[in-house]
Amino acid sequence: MNFDLESCSAGGMVEITLLSHALSSNSQVQGAQAELYVKQVLLRHGWRLLEHNWSCRYGEIDLLFTKQSFQTSRILVVEVKARRRSGLDGWGVAAFHQAKRRCLARTVDCWRAANAWSEASCFEVVLALVALPVHRHGLRWIPIDALDGMRWGSHR
Repeated sequence: MNFDLESCSAGGMVEITLLSHALSSNSQVQGAQAELYVKQVLLRHGWRLLEHNWSCRYGEIDLLFTKQSFQTSRILVVEVKARRRSGLDGWGVAAFHQAKRRCLARTVDCWRAANAWSEASCFEVVLALVALPVHRHGLRWIPIDALDGMRWGSHR
């Protein structure tokens, strides 16, 4: 995979302020802050936002970006997990279990069906792990090379 997000977590952290009255719980506020932080990092590194919290009957895509790379159009699907500390779920990795991956694969299929222009694009999927509080810690990227045994580039 020609995908280097390691350098994206470099640079100053951006403190994010949200109106908490629009969200019903502290964990929703923290999740929204983490998504906004990840979005800002990727925008600073040349990615263009296509969708934020796009949903269909199968699930939701947290963030969806595009970037032109040489002759290839790349589409990046980002699943964001925010955790206060590492525990049994490894900063949120365990929350991205097989059932969640299947739902995400179906959701991406639904998005692609609605966006036929994306057929020729190279799809990349990453898990963005954000340590809370957002303004004090970094960001860890985990590439998800395959979903249910299917390569993303050929997943359709």
